[in-house]
Amino acid sequence: MSADITIRLEGDLLLALDTVAKNTGLSSRRATIEKILQRWHDAWLQRELDRKTEEYYKSLTPEEIAEDHLWVQFASEQAMQRWDDK
Repeated sequence: MSADITIRLEGDLLLALDTVAKNTGLSSRRATIEKILQRWHDAWLQRELDRKTEEYYKSLTPEEIAEDHLWVQFASEQAMQRWDDK
């Protein structure tokens, strides 16, 4: 989905936008704003994933942590065996 929007930027921001567009080879202000927003959105999604992952691991009981360590050890051993077979 896409939509046309209108924004008004102060002089310093407009100059910065034009500089970014020129230095990155983007074809227009629209393309530059889209790229900047996409990168911001990707970073936001990554921060959310990191936050939720941290929240999950902090909620584990000692028993769940011990089980997780066993799975990590097992997976590591399996990976090493597969790599050694090649």
